[in-house]
Amino acid sequence: MSDDHRTVHAQQAFEFGDVFGYKFNPLSFGTEVKRRLTLSPPDGLSTAGGRQSRQSLVLVPEDDDASGNLVIGFIDPVHKNAEIRSFNAVSQQFSARYGRNFDLDRQSFDLLIAELGGFLKIQKIDYQVVEAAHIPKKPAPPPVVEAPANSNVGVMLGMLALGIALGFVLGWAVFA
Repeated sequence: MSDDHRTVHAQQAFEFGDVFGYKFNPLSFGTEVKRRLTLSPPDGLSTAGGRQSRQSLVLVPEDDDASGNLVIGFIDPVHKNAEIRSFNAVSQQFSARYGRNFDLDRQSFDLLIAELGGFLKIQKIDYQVVEAAHIPKKPAPPPVVEAPANSNVGVMLGMLALGIALGFVLGWAVFA
């Protein structure tokens, strides 16, 4: 479907989503909970010259009563690259979010990766399977340095007083 108001990159992303849907809409993955692989559409009519063209890969349960959606990676059809999280990374993400084991077995997930990898090769999109999402870590705060309990505050104040007195004496000697 074409929209005259979309930019070239946004239209490219929407058209890629249509092709993706033709391939993956009929497929389901999993034994306990059947899930479908979907691709989120671009937000809006523009992708800021392709800078916002990433589309999330989302596993969606077929049954509305099942656990919610799970992002497993992204595809950037404009820049021709993709990133897919590994089974271990997705399983850990699922367990952290829902407090139980991932309901998709490794064999079903491997089948999903194989189908997706084949599709991406045909579309000439480079992809990689990663162990975890690339989340920048916050730098550690600098260590707090505390003054020693027996600091010589008196000595420091004496040195300050000596410096001031010396300044007065030198000033009187020069300007008197």
